[in-house]
Amino acid sequence: MNRLAVPWNEEKTDGHTGKLGLVLTIWNIPSAAAPAIEAVPPTVLEGKNVLLLAHNLPDNLSAYHWFKGKEPLDKDLIIMHEIKSQETKQGKLHSGRETLYPNGSLMLQNVTLKQSGIYNLNIRSADTTQIILFSVVYTAQLSKPSIRSNGTTAVEGQDTVEITCDPPFLKTTYTWRLNGKELPGDTNVSLSQGNTTLTLLKVSRHLKGRYECKVQNPLGVFRSNPFTLDVFYGPDNPQIFPPDKYFEEGKNLWLSCQATSHPKAQYSWNVNGEHWSSRQDIFIHKVNMSNSGLYTCHVNNPTTGRNDFKVKEITIPMCHGKLWTL
Repeated sequence: MNRLAVPWNEEKTDGHTGKLGLVLTIWNIPSAAAPAIEAVPPTVLEGKNVLLLAHNLPDNLSAYHWFKGKEPLDKDLIIMHEIKSQETKQGKLHSGRETLYPNGSLMLQNVTLKQSGIYNLNIRSADTTQIILFSVVYTAQLSKPSIRSNGTTAVEGQDTVEITCDPPFLKTTYTWRLNGKELPGDTNVSLSQGNTTLTLLKVSRHLKGRYECKVQNPLGVFRSNPFTLDVFYGPDNPQIFPPDKYFEEGKNLWLSCQATSHPKAQYSWNVNGEHWSSRQDIFIHKVNMSNSGLYTCHVNNPTTGRNDFKVKEITIPMCHGKLWTL
């Protein structure tokens, strides 16, 4: 007895949505003239029909036996046909939706998830018995996926965000886009097996924006609605403008403190150690020597819990006519 072994890996279908289809993986005896099985069509949705077409069967056959499973066991018999007596017998696994044709082919009608598994065709003759095996795996008909996450906001360098594309369709390719482009390369970005979940470790600001996932298999292509992740960061090291150190006596003094931050940073100023202002800018009308000293800008982001400061020395020279004395 010649046997063609076929590996079978079960796959979970929990959590699937939409209709279910089945993808037929054919395992043929490697010979052009050898008996073989072909699924027509190769992909079929639940509720549709698929023909398991037998090719190159010997002419001197005495019987066809179709079984569901790896072994030709009586309890797994679907249908059998004795050629000489023209007797057809239905097995325990015959649901009324299977039809055996005279050439040994088997039609599965109105297929369901329960029909997933390994099927084998046992062909018999006076001289030998041969079994042909092939596997049948169900896959989900694609529908529009959705995105879920453990949060819609994150603090840069602190929080880890997981973004998942649901549901986990079988035999499907998942790809991700951020702000309409491919994901930027980042050592802190990882994808799960199958790419269904995107993990952002200690998320950075350039990963802020609109995420979309795309699912694709032979049944179609769909994209999710965007998911927006807001990343809070800063304040970065503040800068004080203008950069000048010396200001003319009697002129106006304007200083502006600027720091990159999201959300916008809060500002305050100390002059020579004393609180001066809680605004981003300082304006002094007609400065004099008493306005010389150390001007310190403090920046704070309550959302990230971070703060920073910048010190600038200001000198107002004494004016003697057109001469300036430091």
